[in-house]
Amino acid sequence: MEEQKVTDTATGTTATSWRSTAVDRPILLLATGQRCGSTFLQRLLSSYPDAFIWGEHDGQLGPILAAADQFAAWGSSYGTSGHKEFARRGTGAFMSNITPDEAALRDGVQGLVTGLFRQLPDGTPAPPGFRWGFKEVRYGADFVRRFVRYFPEVRVIHLTRDPIAVLRSLDWWEQTSKGYWVREKTAAALSHWREINASFLDSPDLSDVVLQVRYEELTGAAESTLTQVCRFLDIDPALLDRTVLETKVHGPAPGGRINRTLRKREEIAAEFADLLADPELGKVADRLGYTVDA
Repeated sequence: MEEQKVTDTATGTTATSWRSTAVDRPILLLATGQRCGSTFLQRLLSSYPDAFIWGEHDGQLGPILAAADQFAAWGSSYGTSGHKEFARRGTGAFMSNITPDEAALRDGVQGLVTGLFRQLPDGTPAPPGFRWGFKEVRYGADFVRRFVRYFPEVRVIHLTRDPIAVLRSLDWWEQTSKGYWVREKTAAALSHWREINASFLDSPDLSDVVLQVRYEELTGAAESTLTQVCRFLDIDPALLDRTVLETKVHGPAPGGRINRTLRKREEIAAEFADLLADPELGKVADRLGYTVDA
């Protein structure tokens, strides 16, 4: 790895910039909230002989990466002077804020990620060149910027979907989950849709790392969309199991394969009119070519 002095953009302090030498090429499927097709694409990509995409983890990796940045900024601000004084005075120094150097921190975080995800479902370590990754519905552009620091060769699929189509599916959850999925969760999911989409729309710096895919393209023009996705990920589309496309799985067995009866678009627009009235939601939808009207 290489190190150089840079200014930390979050804190304004000078820190050591750690450069990853990882050769891993992770695949991240980052959907704009629930019901945007990430499980569908996860299943399809995991049918590739040399890939496995892990499931969601409640967005808990994000705070770990953010904490690592804060740790590094703290060490730069306070740990460096402590190290210098300790080198001169030993235990006679003011040792209060001595921290491990940034390289040790970043290596440890990178090792945590690969230790979790660079393996097969049975716990067997993945072979060299294996494409590992995960899907999540809670991460936006800031997460990608942090992640790419550890894995520069990562490729991210940003999945989005018509917001009213999302609500039609979430409404079905509200009606059938026996009180588990409540209106507050639907509101939070729609907020995630707005915030995550906006973050990627405003991130031209990630254009080489992130490919936006619409659920409507994935289901309506599957072959051409898959060709685009596979080219971006550098995998052979011929090796994907197309039978995955024939089966929709909405949730755990046995109920996940039943035929659902969803309410019509106009009914959903009326039922969730208060959520759809959010002006920022409307702006983001318009930028994506969607409408929040019936």
